[in-house]
This record gives sequence, structure tokens and C-alpha cells, in this order.
Amino acid sequence: MKHYRKPKSSFRQRLISHIKYGFTISAFHGMNHVVATKRHILERILWISIITASLAFGISKSYTIYTHYQKSPSVVNVELNSNDWLAEFPSLTLCQSKLNEVALKKLFK
Repeated sequence: MKHYRKPKSSFRQRLISHIKYGFTISAFHGMNHVVATKRHILERILWISIITASLAFGISKSYTIYTHYQKSPSVVNVELNSNDWLAEFPSLTLCQSKLNEVALKKLFK
């Protein structure tokens, strides 16, 4: 009995297969549309363009923010004290359907 071996696939074929699989399960929206079967070439080009533009915009924005930070780094320190939060709130609030404009003007003077 003769044993048949599965023909070895080339490195290039395995690499393409892994890339397609990675694009298929990617959480980055649009990648699966590039490698999906039965897609028109124009649809693939559209998705590649959208993905490329999104990546370019993201990288550009990140670079802008990074250079701004390098020029003027700032530190923001917010300290919260939970004891200051112990405020008493009214147990009942009444709201009128019509506003009294005279009283409202007096309130904000």
C-alpha cells in the first residue's frame, strides 16, 4: 500500500493563508471585507483605502499629540476628598411647568 503525503505548501502560501485568517478574525473593522470571498475588486479597493486613510489619520494625530506633549509637558494632579462629598440633598424637589421670569431674573442677579 502506497502512502500519499499531502503536498507541502510553500512558505508564501502559508504566510498568505495566515494573513487572510488574521484579517478574518481581526477586531479592526474592515479587515475581513478585504479578504472575504466573493467580493468585487472595487469593494476591496474601497476597504483598503478606508483602512489606509484611517491608519494614516490615527498615526498623524498621535504624532501631533506626542510632539505637543514633548514641547510643553504638563502634569495635572486632581485630589479628591470623599469627606467633601457628604452634602445633604433635598428629599423633595418641586418644579413648575411655567417659569416665573421675574423670580428667575432676581435669582441670577
